[in-house]
Amino acid sequence: MIAYFQFRNALFIVLLNYILPDTVTDWFRSFIEKNNLPKITFHGLRHTNATLLISKNVDVAVVASRLGHAQITTTLNFYVHPVEAHNKEAGQVLEKMLV
Repeated sequence: MIAYFQFRNALFIVLLNYILPDTVTDWFRSFIEKNNLPKITFHGLRHTNATLLISKNVDVAVVASRLGHAQITTTLNFYVHPVEAHNKEAGQVLEKMLV
């Protein structure tokens, strides 16, 4: 089924097909196996995305927004794991301030 709608002088065409969650999961699992990639779940990419962005000093508010979190604390509590490089960097900054 195809639906059309107009918004701000732009025509949008929407294909109204449903994708079952298992379809994405099965496809992704197959893709990983066929390409000899490290095993990770599709949802695991969400965690990886947040961790990589935070490790590159992307503002947590931006990461939270990309993940659809209303509260930054949700991102910090559930998706961002401690990054050892940041801990080392924090120690070096403090050392420079004190020495």
